[in-house]
Amino acid sequence: MAAKTRNGHDEDDDESDPYKTLGIYGDEELCLSITRAEIKKVFRKLALKLHPDKRPSQERERAASEFERARKACDVLSNDEERQKVDEKLRAKRVRKRELERESHRRKQLREKLEAREREGEKNRDDEEARERKKRKLAKELEVLRGKYEEGVSEEKKRARTNDAPARAAEAEALDLRRALKAAWRKPQNPAKEKDHDAPSLFRAFEKYNAVDVIFREIADAKKRKKKGSAFVICKTREDAVRASEEKDGIECDGGRPQVFVTLAKTRALEEADAMQRKEEDFEKAKEKKAPPPLPPKTEDFEKDVLARMRKIAEERKKAAAAAAE
Repeated sequence: MAAKTRNGHDEDDDESDPYKTLGIYGDEELCLSITRAEIKKVFRKLALKLHPDKRPSQERERAASEFERARKACDVLSNDEERQKVDEKLRAKRVRKRELERESHRRKQLREKLEAREREGEKNRDDEEARERKKRKLAKELEVLRGKYEEGVSEEKKRARTNDAPARAAEAEALDLRRALKAAWRKPQNPAKEKDHDAPSLFRAFEKYNAVDVIFREIADAKKRKKKGSAFVICKTREDAVRASEEKDGIECDGGRPQVFVTLAKTRALEEADAMQRKEEDFEKAKEKKAPPPLPPKTEDFEKDVLARMRKIAEERKKAAAAAAE
């Protein structure tokens, strides 16, 4: 490294820059505007400090070197031609220094931008990992719920196989057909690309129709069993079931599952018949409250009428059960 002068500057720089040798520091305009008389005045003040006779004996050799360097700098700056060369050289040096400073500033800005992008990328990666963890957690919870549901369905099927016919009839009778939809769909031909329906998928498909229960139906015909799936979907209200049945183009499903087509489990004709029967029952009850009718005589014609009416009621119930089972 170059040695430092007592003014704090490199000796090499002072030798190449006569202005610095004389202690003239400042911007470029100051160096260019200083006159020859001012330069000589500065040299005379400096010579009083640097002259060997003014220094201790142990510093006279160094003082002589510094004094000679100052004298040469004054001679160069006092010569117009030599000073012009020095000014051009220093001007080019200062221009280069400013360019290097601008380049350093641009590099600093670029480095700061790259660091900001890296921080943003790390933040995005952290957010993506958090979303993936949430997805895996939800998928695991759904898998647990599906396992519990399938376990419950298998238990129901076991009980259904062991139960007798009267128990199955009671279960069918307990089904509220007024709020029920008969859902049917064609089973996937390519299980690798399409998924068959289960209770969760049907719940999601009928969510906007307020589905509250799903009961899968057993298909007796082996050919239909391979090609077709069906279930009862119980809605919250009769209006929800009617609204779903008006989707003539079927119900859209997610996850590549087959489209579901629905009809009301109980037809409007049966509803009207039930309404008429309730109206007659209410009318009869009102008549009974006013005046109980006299008991009819137990004749043979009366017994025939009662038997015929019982047969008619039994046939209507049988037709309704067959319509619900389809």
